[in-house]
This record gives sequence, structure tokens and C-alpha cells, in this order.
Amino acid sequence: MIARKFSACLLVMVLTASAFAFASFGARSEQSSADTYGYYWTDSNAPTPSVAFNWIEISGSGEDVGFNYADSNYGGPYPIGFDFEFYGSTYSAFNVSCNGYIQFDMSSSDSYNDQVPSTSDPDNIIAPFWDDLIVYYPYYNYGAVFYETIGATPNLQLVVEFFEVSRDYSYNLLTFEVILNETGEIWFQYLDMGTETGPSATAGIENSDGTMGCEYSYGSATLWDGLAVKFERGLIGFGPDAANMADWGTSAVYNIYVTNAQTITDSFDIEIDYSYLGWSVDVYDGSSSPLVDNNLNGIPDTGDLAPDESFHMLVYVTVPDPPTEQNETSVLLARSSNNPLAYDDVTLTTQAYQAHFGTTHSSSVEDTDLDGDYDNLYVDASVDAVSDGTLGMYAYLYDASFTYITYVWVSADVPAGAGTVNASFSGEDIYSSLGDGPYYVYLDLRDRLWNPIDSSSHTTGALAYADFDTPAAMFVLPFSDYGRDDDLNDLYDYLVVNVTIEVFDPGYYTVESEMYDDWYWTYLGEYDYSGMFIAGVYDIPLLYTSSPINQSSLDGPCELYLDLYFENFTLTDEYDYLTGSYLYSDFEGPPAAFAAPHDDNAYDSDSDGYYNQINVTLYIECFETGLYDLEVSVYDMSRNEYAVIYETLSLTAGMTVSYTVIIDGAYIYSSGDTGDFYLDMYLYENGTTNELDYDYYYTDTYYYWDFDVAGALIDSIYDFGRDTDADGWYNELVFTVYIDPLSTGDFLLEADVSDSSYGWMMDASEVVSLVEGVIYEWEVVLSAYDILSYSASGYFEIEAYIYDETGWTYYDDDYAYSSYYDLGDFDPIGAFFETPYDDYGRDDDSDGYYDYLIMSFYVNASTSGYYDVEVYVEDPWGYYFDTYVFELYVDEGNPELIEVEIPASAIWELGYDGWWYFDMTVYDHYSYTEYDWDDYYTADYYSYTDFDPPAVQFDPPHADYGLDTDSDYYYDYLMVDVELNCGQAGAYTVYADLYTPGWSYLTGLESTESMTVGNNMVEFAFEGWMLYNTYSSGDFIVELVVEDDEGNVMDYDTHWTSYYYYWEFEYPPAEFSSPHSDYAVDEDDDSLYDYLIVNASVEAYADGDYAVRGILYDEWDNVVDLAVAQATLAVGVQDVQLWFDAFPVANADYYPYYVELMLYDDQRNEMDTDWHYLDGTYDPADFDPSVPMIEAGWAYDAPVIDGTVSLAEWFGADPVDLLAADGMNEVAGMMYILNNGTHLFVLIDATGDLTETDGDFAAVAFDT
Repeated sequence: MIARKFSACLLVMVLTASAFAFASFGARSEQSSADTYGYYWTDSNAPTPSVAFNWIEISGSGEDVGFNYADSNYGGPYPIGFDFEFYGSTYSAFNVSCNGYIQFDMSSSDSYNDQVPSTSDPDNIIAPFWDDLIVYYPYYNYGAVFYETIGATPNLQLVVEFFEVSRDYSYNLLTFEVILNETGEIWFQYLDMGTETGPSATAGIENSDGTMGCEYSYGSATLWDGLAVKFERGLIGFGPDAANMADWGTSAVYNIYVTNAQTITDSFDIEIDYSYLGWSVDVYDGSSSPLVDNNLNGIPDTGDLAPDESFHMLVYVTVPDPPTEQNETSVLLARSSNNPLAYDDVTLTTQAYQAHFGTTHSSSVEDTDLDGDYDNLYVDASVDAVSDGTLGMYAYLYDASFTYITYVWVSADVPAGAGTVNASFSGEDIYSSLGDGPYYVYLDLRDRLWNPIDSSSHTTGALAYADFDTPAAMFVLPFSDYGRDDDLNDLYDYLVVNVTIEVFDPGYYTVESEMYDDWYWTYLGEYDYSGMFIAGVYDIPLLYTSSPINQSSLDGPCELYLDLYFENFTLTDEYDYLTGSYLYSDFEGPPAAFAAPHDDNAYDSDSDGYYNQINVTLYIECFETGLYDLEVSVYDMSRNEYAVIYETLSLTAGMTVSYTVIIDGAYIYSSGDTGDFYLDMYLYENGTTNELDYDYYYTDTYYYWDFDVAGALIDSIYDFGRDTDADGWYNELVFTVYIDPLSTGDFLLEADVSDSSYGWMMDASEVVSLVEGVIYEWEVVLSAYDILSYSASGYFEIEAYIYDETGWTYYDDDYAYSSYYDLGDFDPIGAFFETPYDDYGRDDDSDGYYDYLIMSFYVNASTSGYYDVEVYVEDPWGYYFDTYVFELYVDEGNPELIEVEIPASAIWELGYDGWWYFDMTVYDHYSYTEYDWDDYYTADYYSYTDFDPPAVQFDPPHADYGLDTDSDYYYDYLMVDVELNCGQAGAYTVYADLYTPGWSYLTGLESTESMTVGNNMVEFAFEGWMLYNTYSSGDFIVELVVEDDEGNVMDYDTHWTSYYYYWEFEYPPAEFSSPHSDYAVDEDDDSLYDYLIVNASVEAYADGDYAVRGILYDEWDNVVDLAVAQATLAVGVQDVQLWFDAFPVANADYYPYYVELMLYDDQRNEMDTDWHYLDGTYDPADFDPSVPMIEAGWAYDAPVIDGTVSLAEWFGADPVDLLAADGMNEVAGMMYILNNGTHLFVLIDATGDLTETDGDFAAVAFDT
């Protein structure tokens, strides 16, 4: 072919303009250079040379390959109709993929397209549009793939047409074709591509091993309607075009091939035709010897090549040190010695490394919070860059002994020339390492595509870890570990790992840990420990149960992965710990375990020569008598889940029991599968998720034809409309499912019906008795009511399924589409909207400003009844404003007027001008069935200034300050002064909610004030100790709302306080002061404890009323009971007693183990938390199991439940003081209980604050 230097020049300009990166270009030239074999393409785009588009239509005459719901499907082989030569091989048949390509001697359907050539599958392909396509996928397309051989020798043509297919889940239809000519040419033609012009597709050809290929496009929007592309073989194959990277002063090496595609022997001169930057280009043969001039014309050449013979050469492009630019383009020519006009070119694009490290780096430290300790260590790495762009850098930090500390990844935009990339190391990480400097920093430089391009190092000045900020908390070595034998049977019940943490900032911390064996990475369990800690050093025991260690059959040591979190989400430290060596046999095994081998057998229950079921027998060995939970998941021969079985087993120590899993033979026969079943088996402690053992099992191989014929098949499905009241409209759409039973028995029938948009409309299920060979007609009825309420019209789809009567065994399914049905075919029902719609501003007080924006419309009904109307409103800027709901009764034919009122205060709060939007829906009041929908934009344009301004508005700036009432230099209150401007005198309520700097809610206050016209100020005093308890410093946030005396919101605002350090505020007025203590008491001398009492030690710093709440847990963290105690405390340390009832302790599955304690002030604000591990060991059997009771008085006359109470009707009731029973329940009142032998009467008489609020609710629960 005649190569064109124009193409190379165009490429140079593209590379220069785009600051080269390895990517495909979207520009299309009219003709390509040849690939290594000699194939090149010419398209129908101008300028010349070009080819003509000449579509060959075969959808009406060609053979359909039969794709149906095809998504990654393929078919073939199909005859070509002649011998076709492709990359040196001859083929007479082809395969076709629904994903837009054909293939020789191979078949596949890969939806993930690659560039060509590529050695990844698929290979040997001709791809006009390789992408993730679907063929004949109803609702997306009804397309097909056709093929036909046309014409006469020697000009036969194979046409393969992809007719109206689409990309996966796209409605955009594509029609294109590939044509193979007997003369060797390959054509792609694109008739109708819609909007899919190939931005994610590949178009090109590739040989059988993916080493050669000619690409037209990859990920480029260039495949448009009317495009034709012809591939043919030229006289010379020279390639491939390639791109590579190289460091400064080194060479990029390219493997290039020249192929003689002529019918005569020839040699080819190799010339350097073009170099953008003039970088050195050297050419060698495949053995790395310099290319020589064999034909003595002064130009190095390949030597003689026979027809179809290839010559391998190496091309070295050397990058200068330093380069002046980053991207070089080199163009080489291969020219025929016999015909100098026959030549081809290859383009090599070489990219120099983007940058190198410079020779001088620097480091520095910074104390940002001026506390005398460094917060950060900075390293400034010098770089020299060839071009502007983004660089990345890993920086690894080591101490003076080269012990690793941490690393950071940074990226920076650097200009061409000298620059820096800056890394910052946290001072807390350095302190946690306990390693002194000077610190060594290893630097790893990466380009914008993450390629490593240089490395360097830097050593800081003399620094010590103590010079840096302490972390909130950290792990402190050494750790220790040991085995603990609780039941003194010479086997460990736990592996205990003692870890030490040092806390610098008081707060709530969690140690999370996972343990694995050190050899095979077997998971051995996890353990978390959480609690409130003040500054100090703490030893934390982590307890790992023995069973997983024993069951692993792996000896230690064990590897622990430890994380330390502050306030549950901030990681403050992490460490990997290796325990000492242990023998797994030193640890106690589980109380029960699976005992392989398990077995299975097929069973013929009716002796007819065919199996009815498979029995799988599992064996479990018990070591401790008790209840255990068994879970078995069964997977069929195709590894679909067949069943999940849950069973509680009562096992006896010393016994091995069997458990049989039955697999239904009918299921196996209906599946048509041959193979084995697979079972996953888990054994748990009863009522817990504590896994004791796991096992799995594969059955023998079974053949479905060895099992009894069973089940039923769906024969056909038809539909019709049924008019039950003969009024000319359908009342029902009926699907009739015809079922052919293969055996007699009970079957579960299920069906789903959806509309033409795949919207679910109904489901149906029924268990029926069928007789073998007798066709059964099952009607699935969709009511006109449902069709109209869904506004569904068009084609409806039914999906029907048949199962055995249990629903476990599947037999058959089918789907069908109905005839076309219009909404007008069905009986009208329900409610609907009627015009006119209207909108206007309403001025109630005649002051010239609107008080409300009114939108009105009408609702009518074809059937009298109760309906709900929902109106969704958007403001003039298109944002959601509010939703209004109206409940109404509508008489048939008598429309009801609905008015939506938007108050002026809300419109002023928005401050938007424009048209308002209303979205209206009417529903059935009881079933919430949708009947009608409409929307409406206001006819008038409304300015918010047309409306009455709110009666009161916030008038920032607000003010805040700390108030120290007791002159101890700590703030007792955070004071917030809120400014408001009142336009109408009256009573208003201001709400102030306080949030931490991290937006965690703290507390809320409210104040109702009588305001006068003009400026008003409302003062809020937030308890200072609550801010201290956040351990958060920064700008606190106050969310403000003001309402009028009717609860209408007048205005919102947000106030950000000044910066406060939490330690500037008063310490909480009380806190827990361990140690706590505990004991049990027997009040009725029956040798059983009636209460477990915990003395919670509290230190009060101010006299006041406090409450202590305790949650009692067992040894497995299950809640046993809750107790609350209120106390008036004086300054000092004193005990608050929590009385836990005997009943929940006696009925617990495990021993009580610890109590979670919470301390509150008299406003129920939480002040402190603590944990108390019980001093004594309490056996639940030692506690009184009697149920606590309230004795109900006898009701001589049953009380009348009418909302009024008289003492006479509740005479004799047993009263319960709710506050005395539980002071934390926030309800002051009395509960009275009566019974008359058949009914229990309960009265709750609230005597406290009776103000109605949105948060009010009441509930009574009975445990029977």
C-alpha cells in the first residue's frame, strides 16, 4: 500500500496537544497503516482514499441463528459457503457471538471487550461491534442475527447481519453487518446505530493467538450510520504501532515485525522517516545485531524474505538525560527493494519518565496547637519534572534503628522544572512508635498513572519521640498471654491475652481484636473490650474461647490483630501480636461436635424400581448433656440452595447420635441433573450464635433418571377479559394456565402478574390436588379494580410456577404475554381529579399582604366512599417543600373542593420568587390504592415579599460566652444570647439544640417569652459539664427554632459558637468512684436469694438529686435485668444501691457476670458510665425463680372504659406508683389493677406534666 505521512503528522499533533498518556484517540483517518500481517483498513469517510457504503439486507432472506434472551450466548459452527483465508489459515465455517463478533475454530461470547490485538480471549475474531449486547430480549429488543451466502464464484460473499439488537439493558436498537468476500476482503457496515456510536465498543480483526490485529476503533464514538470499513491485505506487513516508557538516559525497546505479503521474494529497506524531538533511534535484528545493508544500496534492510515470511527486529529509542520534552514520536518506513513505491510505516511513541527526585530534600516540625509538642513532621522532597502534571509519592518513616513506623501517600501538581512534593507525618504516630530519631525517610516517586519512576531517601535532624504530641491512647508493650482453666479439668477454657493501653485523653475506647493461627491463617475468633477511661495505664484481658483452638487441630503460636478506637470510630493505634506456643490439645474442645464419616443412600419407598428420596445421615458426638442448635444448608447438583434446616437437638454426654436429612426424589427428577449434593453443617450453643463446630459433606453421584417420575408441567397459558355484570366493560382479566400432571398428588401453584413496564400487580398461590394425565385449568384473575388503580394498559405478563406441596421442590415454570388491553376496556371505579385548578394569595387581615398561598382543585368519584388526597409541593426553585394529606368522603358525581394553604411565614422563610409546583394523588382510604394523579404549576408568579413577613424572626448575630458562677476558673455554663426581631407582640417559644463540633446532639433547651415589637433577646444556659464530657474542642453548634403560640414555625437559624476547649468547662458534678461492690440477700429466709444488690460508688462534687441505672449481663454479654435507683447525694463518696430482682437471674441461661453503670443528673442527662465485674460468683439456681406479681383487686363492678375515672369504680384496686417503680420512665402517675375472673382491668392515671406534645405515646405489654 501507499503509506501517508499525513497520518503520522496528525498523530504528532494529537500527542503534543494532549500531553501524552497511553490511551486510544478518537480521531479517525481515512486509511490505516498495515498490521504485522499486512491487513489495513479503509473507511467511507472523506477525504480519499475511501470506500462506498453499500448495505446488503438479509433479515428477510437469511438464516436466523436462533438467539433467544441472548446475553453472552454464542452459536455455530455455520457454513461460510466458500474457503476463506484469514491471517494465513483457511476456514469454511464460523461461529457467532451475540456480543457483536464472529470467530473461527473457536466459540465464545465475551461481553468485556478489549483492544485488538490482545492475547486475552477471545482470539481469531472479526468484530464489527464487540460490546455487551443482548439479542431478542423482550422489552429491550426483538432482534436477531442472520447469515446468508450470496453471489457466485469467484465473488461469493458471506453476510452476517446483527438486526435491531441493543446494548445490555438499553432500548436503543442497532443494525450492522460483517461481510466476508471470497476474494479475502472483510467489510463492516453500519445501517442504524441510534445514539450508540461505539464509545464502549471494539471494531477490528485479530489472529488466532492475539499477537496480530488491525483495529478500527476502541472506546471511540466513530461508528455512525452509513459508515463502511473495508479490511484487506496490502503488500507489506509492518508493525505493530506501539508506545513505551523509559527512564532518562535509557532506551525504550520495541519488537517490530516486517512481513512480505507479496507472492514474490523481496527485501525491505528500513528507514527512519520522522522524529519529533530527534531522539536517537537504533535498529537491530532479532538477535540484537545491528541491521546491515544486504542489498548494498546504502540502507539497512531485512534481507530476502520469501512470500509470507516475517522478519523480527528490535528498535531502541533512547531518552536524553535530561529530556527537554516528555513525548517523542518516531516513524519508521519499510520499503520494498523490488518496488520502491510499495512501503508501509510504523509509529513508535516513547514517553520519558515524568520526573526525577532532585538532590536536596529537607524536613521540619510544627507545633500547631502551641502545647510544646510537635504535631507534625514534614518532609519536602525536591523533584525535577519534564512537564506539568500530577506526581505521587510514598514516604516510609523509620526510626534511628530502622524500625518501621508508618507511611503516607501524597500527590501534588508540579510544574515543569524544579519543584517539591510534600509529605506530612502525624506526631501522634511517631510518639506511639516510642522510637527516637534521627528519622530515616524512604521516598518512592510515581507518575500520574502510578508507574514507579524514581526513589530516594532523607534523614531528619536529631529528634526524639517524646518531642511529639501524644495520641489519645496507645498500646504499650509488653503484652502477655496464658491459658486459663476455669473448671480445673487440666484443659484450658480460654486463651487470655493481656494487652496494655495508655490513655492520654479521657473518653470511651474500644479494643477490637481478631485471632488466627500463625501457620495456616485459620480464623480462631474475635474479642472486643470497651469502656470509659480516664488518663492512665490499663491492662485489658482479651478472652478467646478454647473450642475454636481445639477444633483447628493447629498448634500455636497465634497471631492477633489489635485495633484501638476512640469514641467507636477514630483509630488511635494498631498492633500485631504473636502469642506464645501452645498445643491445641491443651485446650478444651466443644461440648458437642460432628463425628465423620457421614453417609448417604437412595431409598425406593414404593418398590417400583425408582428411588423416592436420598437419605443423608449426619453423626454428632456429645461430651456435655444439653440442648444444641443444628443448621444444615443443602445444595443441589447445580449448587443451587435446595433447603436450609434448623433443628434444636437434646444430646446426652457420651452418646453419638445420627440426624437424617431427606432430599426429595421428585426434586432430583424434575431438575434433570446428574451429580452430587453438597451440605454445609453448623452446630451452635442453644439460643446463641456461638459456633461449636462446622463440617461439610458431598453425597455420592446420583442420576436423575433413577428417581420416580414426578411433578407437573405447564402446557400453555391463554388470557381473556371477563364481563361479569354484562355492562359492556370487563370486570376481570383472566389468565388460564393449563397444567399437565406427571404424577398424582398435591402441588403448589404460584403466579406473578406485571404490567407492560414490569410493574408488579398481583401474585396468586394455591395448593391443588392433580391426577396424573388429567389436564388441570388454573385461573389467575386480575381485577379491573387493580388494573385501573395501577393505571395499567397494554400487554400484561404472567409468570407461573409449579412446586411440590411444601414449596421446596420446583417442577416447572413458564411465562406469557396477554393480548392488548386498554384502560377503557374495564369498569370505571374510584376517584379522580376535576378541573378547574386555581391558585391565589389570600389576605385575611386586609393589610395588603397575603397571609396564605392557596391552591385549589376538585375531587370527584365514580363510586361513593372515603378517599385520601396527597399533595406534594415544591418551591419555586424545585426543592421539596411539604406534603399535605386530606381525608374526605366523596359522593358519586358530587365533586369536593380541596384547598392547600401555605402560610406566609413559610414562604418568607424560603425567600424564593417564582411559580410553585403541586403533585396530587388520590388513593382509596382503606387499601391505599392509587386512582388518579395530576400535577399543576401556579398560574401566577409569586414574590415572597407579597406575603406577610413572620411575626418574629431571628436577628443575628447572636452571642455566646462561658460563665463561671463559682469563681473556680472553670465555666459552669455556656451562655447563648439569641437575638430576635418581633413584628407582632405576643408569646413565642424559642428552641435551642446544642451539638458538638462534630454534629453529635448534646441537649436541648426551650424558653417561652412574651415579646414586644422590636428587638428581643432570649438567653440560654447550657450546663458546662456536658461540654466537658464531650471531650471535643471547637466551635459548638446551636440549632434555633422559634414558634408562635399555635405551634407554627416562624423562623430557623444556626449559631456557631466561639472556639472552646472542653477542659475550660466545669467537671461533671458527680462521677463513679470504683471499686463498687455486690452481694445477694434472702429476705424471706427460704434459702433462695430474692435480690442481687450492687452498691454503685458515686463521688458527688455538688449536693443534688441523681439517678443510677444498671444493666446486668451474663458471662456471654446477654442482658439479664435492669435496675434504677434515685438518690439525693451530698458532697463526697457514697453508695447508691441497685436492686436486681431474683426472677430474671434465676431464669438466665448463664451466671451473672458484670453490670454496666450509668449516672444521670435530675434532668436525666448522662454524666458518667462505668463497668463493675461482680465480686462474687452467683449461681442462678441459688435465686428465687418465682415470678414477681402485682396482686389485682377484685372488681365487684367492671369499670367502664369511657375516658373518665371515678374512685368508686376502681375501689379495691392495687395501686402502683410509676415513679417509685422506675424513676427513669419520665411518667409521674399511678397504675391501678382490678380483675373479675374473666378480664383484667388496668388504669394508668398520669398526674405529672399533662401538656400534649408530639413525643407523647403510651404502651402496655403483657408477657403471657
